[in-house]
Amino acid sequence: MDNSNSAVLPMEPKRSGLFSRMFSTIAQRRTNPNQLVALDIGTSRIVVVVAHYDEDGQLEVQGCGTTVSRGLKAGMVVNIEETVESIRRAVEEAEEMTDCAIRNVNIGIAGSHIHSINASGAIPVREGEITPTVVERVLDAASAVKLTDDKRILHVLPQEYAIDDQYGIRTPLGMSGVRLDARVHLITAGAGALHNLVKCVRHCGLTVDHVVLEQLASSEAVLTPDERELGVCLVDIGGGTSDIAVFYSGAIHYTATIPVAGDHVNRDIAIALSTRVQDAEQLKIEHGCAVSDPAQDDQILEVPGLGGRPAAQLRGSVLGDIIRPRYLELFELINDELRRSGYYDKIEGAGLVLTGGGAMVRGLDMLAEEVFNRPVRIGGPQHLRFRDERFNQPMYATGIGLLTYHDLANPGLGSSAVADSWRQRIFSWI
Repeated sequence: MDNSNSAVLPMEPKRSGLFSRMFSTIAQRRTNPNQLVALDIGTSRIVVVVAHYDEDGQLEVQGCGTTVSRGLKAGMVVNIEETVESIRRAVEEAEEMTDCAIRNVNIGIAGSHIHSINASGAIPVREGEITPTVVERVLDAASAVKLTDDKRILHVLPQEYAIDDQYGIRTPLGMSGVRLDARVHLITAGAGALHNLVKCVRHCGLTVDHVVLEQLASSEAVLTPDERELGVCLVDIGGGTSDIAVFYSGAIHYTATIPVAGDHVNRDIAIALSTRVQDAEQLKIEHGCAVSDPAQDDQILEVPGLGGRPAAQLRGSVLGDIIRPRYLELFELINDELRRSGYYDKIEGAGLVLTGGGAMVRGLDMLAEEVFNRPVRIGGPQHLRFRDERFNQPMYATGIGLLTYHDLANPGLGSSAVADSWRQRIFSWI
């Protein structure tokens, strides 16, 4: 496919000076050919998750590196040097924990520059039988949409196929017909934002294998097949943005970004209580509650002072009163987005699944149920073995999902993931 709007990644930087020393340090460590590495570059923190396949062929998480994120705002790079340094520190921590060199990574991407559309295409089937080549051609036809110069196609996600006007086909391979139609969900990214993100990763001496929409990665870690089939809205509450994805009939149909997330709650607490943002986040996670809880409301909390000031005390009910309005604002924005887009009725079956670091607040699911009038659950990573149970937490959903995306990269062209050959053409267009 010759698409001028396909994702183009920047050239590998020359390794000189600092980069040469970094690369030499990496080279001294042993490599694991079965190793998979996810790099979740968030607005508030950067997480590197390392896993490998065990003797039973199961993917097992070995360790991770986490550092405070600098140089990003709302998911987009605003300072390359600070972002590179943050990534480097997280990678070094992960290497120390696993005693393995990290060279190849899958990275997540999010932000207001991400947009999506549903599209369709059709081709004649001259071969008589649907082969992988035929499926590639129809995906090319469906993705041949006109985009502005500042947009690049990131994902082409098949929703369903039709053979001779018979719709509802998930996997057309091996079937016969004279015409093949495809309906797809196209996800685009801002060219500049994509280039800057990948450039930062490559300046750390790393090779980018896949760039994945963060809520798509998270969905692979936390959603069940039944939820995808019945209709569900995934809400990935990060630091700078909250990213949503709607699935029904087994496929993704809608994605959007909401500019309210966990960092907004942390700043509300920090300003109201005159404490550091880091201390505010810890208070939120350890003692915050999104709904009224008599046992928690009467608890006396100690709030670290700002700039050397003495610690203050307050009741848990005060912390809840600070937290609740911002989360209500977020849920109302998501509710409005779903109703405006026409997908609110599509999630009656499974409701909503909240994940991400911003979802780690007690009672958040109950507050969401009041707003959406739908079932809600908090979703952590599933389906993997963990040496450390902390990886079950929602804050690791994107990282764990990025690991499993390696398996989804070439699952057969009838899957909901991007066709591997199509993606390779994008990466080769450098």
